[in-house]
Amino acid sequence: MKIKNKVIGYVFNKDGMYDEKHYFEDTPKNIASFITQHQFNKCTITDTADTLILTSSVGGFIDQCPNQGYLQNELLPVLIPIQMGVAEPQEIEFIETEYCYEQVMQ
Repeated sequence: MKIKNKVIGYVFNKDGMYDEKHYFEDTPKNIASFITQHQFNKCTITDTADTLILTSSVGGFIDQCPNQGYLQNELLPVLIPIQMGVAEPQEIEFIETEYCYEQVMQ
């Protein structure tokens, strides 16, 4: 399977810190599933250049999304049925990355 575009998902703990970056394919279903699977934490999703796609608050609700057209037309039609229990979040295939910032700094 060839991955076209990747995004990075960050899951923050109660202290505002994240443990790892989660790389996965950039699809509305994957993003909606990531948000709902981590609904008890604040999340941030960016592209691979770390440009903000969205943030979510505790409860799995979108907090910030600069691209309102994407939010209204692509993400919410997938996210809302999952939040309402009409649809199930899908399993996300996370992408292993060979690049590690910590390794570069040593």
